[in-house]
Amino acid sequence: MSGSLYTEAAAILFPMAEIATSAGFIAALRSLIDTWCDRRCLKALSRILPAYMGFNGLTEGWGDLYDALRNVQSVARDELTEHELEMVSSLIAAASRVIYGKAGESRFWQ
Repeated sequence: MSGSLYTEAAAILFPMAEIATSAGFIAALRSLIDTWCDRRCLKALSRILPAYMGFNGLTEGWGDLYDALRNVQSVARDELTEHELEMVSSLIAAASRVIYGKAGESRFWQ
């Protein structure tokens, strides 16, 4: 596997792995949304779907996803598995890196 593909697969399989690309972020989020649809996790879906459907790739869109994920983490905690909560935490951290960046890092993913 190439480095970025391995990182993306690891992020989906091992939640605490760093999500390194926007494609990996969206793939992990889409996987969660599909799982929540199958289980009818309505609290989580009601928080994340507006931000997910309106995502435009700009800072505002990342901010909306960040806020929605934080809401999922606090409001829908009772309907999520431990693995899903860890993935939500990883996605929050990744969105935060995109919005706020780290010293010496590019703020834009490819």
